[in-house]
Amino acid sequence: MAYKRIVTERADELLDNLIYHLLYRLKSEQAARHLLDGIENVYKRLEENPL
Repeated sequence: MAYKRIVTERADELLDNLIYHLLYRLKSEQAARHLLDGIENVYKRLEENPL
């Protein structure tokens, strides 16, 4: 059974700020992609089993 994931507006805002910092301040597209991939994996796992 899949669960519904709810991401708060604040969490989205913080993630956007992190990505901005990685891309434009540190100029590291690789680090930004790695962060997004990791978060996507965590979200998928939480949807399948939130415990």
